Amino acid sequence: MFYEEDEDGNLLDDISESEELDKEIISIVRANRFLYNKNEKLYSNTQVKSVEVEHRFAQLRQRFVKERKKVIQSQGRSGAGASHQIYTPQWDLYNDLMFLADTIKHRNTSSNYKRKLSIPEADVLCSDTNNKRSCPSTSSSSSLLTPYVCNESLILSDCDVNEYSNIMETFNLSQPESPKLLSQPENSLSYLKDKDSRKTMSSAKQVQKTTSNTFQKCVPEPDSFAKCKKQNVDFFNKTLLDQSKSLNVLAHKVGDALLATSQPVPVTSQVTESVSLFSSDIKAMLSSIGFALQKVPEYNQLDCLIAIMQLVKNHIT
Repeated sequence: MFYEEDEDGNLLDDISESEELDKEIISIVRANRFLYNKNEKLYSNTQVKSVEVEHRFAQLRQRFVKERKKVIQSQGRSGAGASHQIYTPQWDLYNDLMFLADTIKHRNTSSNYKRKLSIPEADVLCSDTNNKRSCPSTSSSSSLLTPYVCNESLILSDCDVNEYSNIMETFNLSQPESPKLLSQPENSLSYLKDKDSRKTMSSAKQVQKTTSNTFQKCVPEPDSFAKCKKQNVDFFNKTLLDQSKSLNVLAHKVGDALLATSQPVPVTSQVTESVSLFSSDIKAMLSSIGFALQKVPEYNQLDCLIAIMQLVKNHIT
């Protein structure tokens, strides 16, 4: 708010008077809840409000909202920002307007996400039983006849292949008379490795798909200001549409009337015949009545004609 310094230099006096006036306005609004709370029934009553006072209080409210936002944003720090100093408003009227803190609602944003459902731990983490693998035992020759097979969810590494090769070489040196072990196919390990790799990749894709489906973007409902703005726009569009329809109907009527007046009205033969049947005295009377009706205003001519017809009806025998 700007103040002009007069010749006597009373700028400080003007500022103090303005602050006192603002405090008086705040005290009046604080005592009457319907002046600032939109949920009250009398909030929309304009008869109990002054335009100038309402405008000034709106300015005070707007500044309080800005100061309050700075205070809230400076709170709740953690980590490296835990030692950050909380913002302290330097405005003298901040504490006087604290009763507005409950009525201030910050607008929601569309960047908030919430978890739709929790991911089962069994789909993400492998249990200990799946990680265990059974290796062949060197105590009996029957266990060495089976290939070196691990769990389906486990990928064979190069160390496993080397271990299998060392076992086979040891078995060949200890028992050279076993022809069945010498016929073990070399491609069995590569085939097993490719098979396990494909299954593991498919299970990983399934877990990734499940994870992506668990998160859903949450768009909040529009606030009261957005709803009111949309209602006003819809009402304006509806009013404009109704007016355009009325103008179209009026334009059609005016066009029809202009066409009707531009065309001459044909005189029927029945009217001419009925007029010709009157006597000369009646024709003179009708002309005198018509001459007199011309001096009567147009909106009273019909009343005069009705009165004349009523007199004529009274004398009909």
